[in-house]
Amino acid sequence: MRIVSRIILGCIIAGSCIPCFAQKKSEKKKAKAAQEISDTVSFFRQFIMASNRYKQLPLQLEMQIDRYTEVPGIPVDTSSLRAVFYLSDNESYSKIGDQEQLSSDSFLLQVSHEAQRMFLHRKSLMITEMLNNATGFQLRDSSLRFLMNNYQISVRTGGDNIDTFALISKGKAFGNQVPLEDIILLYDKVMERPVSVTLRSRNLIPASPDEYSNLPKDSLTPLSFVKVNEREAYLIQTQTSIYRFTNFSHNNLNKMPVRIYDRISRNTEGEWEAVKEYENYRLVQRF
Repeated sequence: MRIVSRIILGCIIAGSCIPCFAQKKSEKKKAKAAQEISDTVSFFRQFIMASNRYKQLPLQLEMQIDRYTEVPGIPVDTSSLRAVFYLSDNESYSKIGDQEQLSSDSFLLQVSHEAQRMFLHRKSLMITEMLNNATGFQLRDSSLRFLMNNYQISVRTGGDNIDTFALISKGKAFGNQVPLEDIILLYDKVMERPVSVTLRSRNLIPASPDEYSNLPKDSLTPLSFVKVNEREAYLIQTQTSIYRFTNFSHNNLNKMPVRIYDRISRNTEGEWEAVKEYENYRLVQRF
């Protein structure tokens, strides 16, 4: 009788502990999930800081910009440009390839040397906006909420003091697991400045059965091709831009290399016109 009682008692005790074990397991799972969320928030905050800390004014910046466009079965289209930026609180000068952009307190001048055209605007962009629009950080919204809703993030620390931030968009190509966009930021945490930024975006190009059937089979991979059915298929076009930061300086800019008055000036009637050196350029006033 005692043996039976002990067995029954043991079963009751064991049975009563099952919910305890389940509760502890659930609590550990919740704690792990909370820690993962905390880590993710921390990673995104680090990314935002790394993306913006270097933008303090005054700023002199030089970079190399390499762009690639890849479509299956077509030779890769490449371009390479050198870019320079001089920015202070009330004026700026930038040059990307043959395109110049100059600003003062009141005006913004765009110059295309290849087309021999100049466009004069009432200034509508802040200096920092000009930098954001030209140096690789072209996210529509860099807020923490936007980034967390639209990207997954991972961070890897290297032995050379370089942190690698990898952002992968949650949006995928139709019928495929290929992300529509990814961003790779290499950041020198000792110098507190980016080393490079790689932006990669993808979009779908409709392809007829004849078009994709004639492509080399080794080019039709899950990273380059989406087949919906026998009549509907898409090629994945991948556009990559790599921004390599080659020179930084936050020293006071005593003089801009070029100012608006080096390109245009007012005539005796008070109208804007190109200076003599650029008199063959067409000046368009957009105000």
